[in-house]
Amino acid sequence: MNFKLFLLKSSLFLVCLLWVSKIQAQSINLSNETTLERDELFYQTLSILPTEKIPAQYQEIIQNIHPVKCATMQYRLAMHEFARFTPEQQTVLKTAFLRPVLPFSHVSESGRFRVHYTLTGFDAVNGEDLDSNGVPDYVEAVAKLFEESYTSEIDDLGFRIPPNDGNIDGDEYDVYIQGLGFGVYGLTTPELSSGEAGQTKVPSYISIDNDFENGQFTRGLPGAQVTAAHEYLHAIQFGYRDAFFRDEYFYYELCSSWVEDIVYDDVNDYFASVPDYLNETDKPFNQFKPQTLFNYGAAIWYHFLREKYNNTDLVRTAWEYMGDGQLVLDAIENSLRQIGTDFNSEFAEFAIWNYFTGSRSDAINFYEEGDGFAQIDFEDEFIFRNDTTLTDSTLTLSCKYYKFTTTESGSFLVTGSAEQNKDWLIAAITKLPGQSSKIFVESFGEELGLENLPISSEIILIPVYLKALQNSSSFAFSGTFGNYQVSLLRFDLQDNQDNGVKKIFPNPFIVGQHTAQTFEFNQVTTIELEVNIVSFGGKVVRSVSLANNEGTLSSSGFQWDGRDDDGNTVPSGIYMLRLKQGKNSDLVKFAVVNK
Repeated sequence: MNFKLFLLKSSLFLVCLLWVSKIQAQSINLSNETTLERDELFYQTLSILPTEKIPAQYQEIIQNIHPVKCATMQYRLAMHEFARFTPEQQTVLKTAFLRPVLPFSHVSESGRFRVHYTLTGFDAVNGEDLDSNGVPDYVEAVAKLFEESYTSEIDDLGFRIPPNDGNIDGDEYDVYIQGLGFGVYGLTTPELSSGEAGQTKVPSYISIDNDFENGQFTRGLPGAQVTAAHEYLHAIQFGYRDAFFRDEYFYYELCSSWVEDIVYDDVNDYFASVPDYLNETDKPFNQFKPQTLFNYGAAIWYHFLREKYNNTDLVRTAWEYMGDGQLVLDAIENSLRQIGTDFNSEFAEFAIWNYFTGSRSDAINFYEEGDGFAQIDFEDEFIFRNDTTLTDSTLTLSCKYYKFTTTESGSFLVTGSAEQNKDWLIAAITKLPGQSSKIFVESFGEELGLENLPISSEIILIPVYLKALQNSSSFAFSGTFGNYQVSLLRFDLQDNQDNGVKKIFPNPFIVGQHTAQTFEFNQVTTIELEVNIVSFGGKVVRSVSLANNEGTLSSSGFQWDGRDDDGNTVPSGIYMLRLKQGKNSDLVKFAVVNK
């Protein structure tokens, strides 16, 4: 063989060998990553159980797992991913999560609930029986709590009664009192699911902790109270639709956490979850985050809507839409449209309400219990000395908070821009020394005016990214960023600028009485001349440029008939005329009266 040909073939062989080795290494890394995810899910699911019920070979690992409050969605996720587990793991899970078998039961006063219990072993309840009727007091108390939850959630809120389980252990709804894992309050287990997306009327049963003295934030009977309310709403939810879509799991927990405070207003267990949401408002509102309290804390969404509209029907209405097959965000949108609003508007105002928590709480205008919530942290804080532009990004359906403190009095302009302005809103809060706050919301691409702020005023800017993902992987949720720019600019609202507006008459402009309003300019030499009429909310209602040879505009002035670009008469209010001369800009205010 030719020596050069031998070297060439040898080199090609080595290159191919290295390429194959690289591919194999990548496959091994990918396999290892998949294995780690699978094992983590397995251990997280086992942590629902008390240590005594976990096979010995896993007990040490489980001790390092973060506890979960409600295990319903954790268990549902494990069942959804069941095929990923090893045969050994599948056997362990099947054995661990069989429907419990307990020797005793007690039927609630109305006959709706059968509470199962035992007096021995890891699941034993306290046998105290002060009324000597043969049923432990704790068991009777649990039965009563579920009756109260039924009255509130079915009779008062109008939800559907959960479907029957085929009379397993009797025709009542089954509640099992068990010893659960550290920090676990309870779980609701759906049964007979075909695994088809959108399946409705899935029966279930509930497990509840036997003493609430094992790491729960709320101990004893109050812990049982919020658990009964929380888990019974899960049972109701499964009667509308099985939790098939993983990205909708967040909504099951959000609603169940909300209803705790509706049924048992004095307990406030949800306070412990709120920090996990308010400390991460830059994460997607609708992403399921297992092993955290993020989705539970997001329950303040419905506290916000209930207090703003004095309406508790919105949750039920959304579930009715979901029962008809709608995806969760569509269902929320349609429920809001029934009361004349929409999700985007409310989500932006929700971001504003979340600022008024902790030491900034305002129980009259915002959350009634806001002083018990965590306080929003700022992405950054600035002492405003010069016009400032922020360039940043955030994930879908999230927001960030920026604080500015003024060093001199004046008026300010806020603008926002992004690749898709329609997906964004900018919310602003102004706090004047010794005065109450004012709030503003405007679309990206429009201008938001903040007038006459004294020195040491606070301006809070909140860009809100409204793009939402549905039926997406966890990677998509954690990787879909939106880039944006937000600017805070100072301007003076005053006449007689050397190169600006000289005079406005009449002012105010009275529609129907005056035929036109005249703006006289000082000497203007540039042909790059443009005027905009801007509402004080920042929206441009009329735009005219000299380059387009529009007769109402000249180098010496502009005449305006009180109409917007569509020919409609503008409503009464304070407006601004912005005069652009090349790179220079002047802004003056005036009034319109539309009788």
